[in-house]
Amino acid sequence: ANPDPAKGAKRNSLQRESYNLAVAFSKHKESICRFGSDLKVPFSNNQAERDFRMIKLHRKISGSFRSIEGAERLAAVRSYISTAKKQGRGALEVLTMLFEGNPWMPTQLQAGP
Repeated sequence: ANPDPAKGAKRNSLQRESYNLAVAFSKHKESICRFGSDLKVPFSNNQAERDFRMIKLHRKISGSFRSIEGAERLAAVRSYISTAKKQGRGALEVLTMLFEGNPWMPTQLQAGP
């Protein structure tokens, strides 16, 4: 390992970021590595960012939404599809069910004791 800088020496921004990351990792090692021993824990925590990506992509391509209502509709459809995928259903399958008048509904979470 590298020796700590002399007392009073200033770190540049890259050294500061690296040091702060190392300190955070050492404090939270068990939580950070939990995905290796508990398969229910995802490798990364950016699922929300992935869910939001399609909306940002739409905005990037078209420039904006034409109305608030249009943005809300897109968000509702994307949320419906994302939830279906997380529960093992296909997007085409649930959208077909929706347009046939038999919408798929997510399974209910069971209340704890």
